[in-house]
Amino acid sequence: MCTDVNFRAADLISLIEPQITEMEEQDGRKVEPWVHPKIGTLREFVETFAYHFSHGVNAEKLSESDELFFMLLDTLKNSSVTHRSEIGGHSAVWAVRA
Repeated sequence: MCTDVNFRAADLISLIEPQITEMEEQDGRKVEPWVHPKIGTLREFVETFAYHFSHGVNAEKLSESDELFFMLLDTLKNSSVTHRSEIGGHSAVWAVRA
């Protein structure tokens, strides 16, 4: 089963801003809005998000990295940011709505 986690994107970005800054310093380059075909690193996540956000585009992406996924999820769970989990995937969502 797929589970969606809903939250305000700006809240998550604020929470991970220290990791983003550290990544930029280590890599020697700033985050640039760009769509990566696969999301497995923090840079790929942030740059893909920045691209979609700056263009007002909604996108549903998957991460191939358990480490990245759980880092983001744990960051949300250990914060005061409002978030909720619900059944995910288009078929399941439409079945619940029916």
